Amino acid sequence: MSGDRIVGLIAIVAMLILVAPALARRQLPAGRLVRLALIWAVIFMAATAIVLLLGRGL
Repeated sequence: MSGDRIVGLIAIVAMLILVAPALARRQLPAGRLVRLALIWAVIFMAATAIVLLLGRGL
């Protein structure tokens, strides 16, 4: 894994961590909170997979 990918991964994790306090302040039910977290994780994984595939030239 190159340095650029490591930095990108750290940036994505940092963005997700910044969202956590906002969700905690809303005091959402645990089930909804888990569902939102899973949805965002899938979105980030899909975007990452697309970028990686396009970077390899499909």
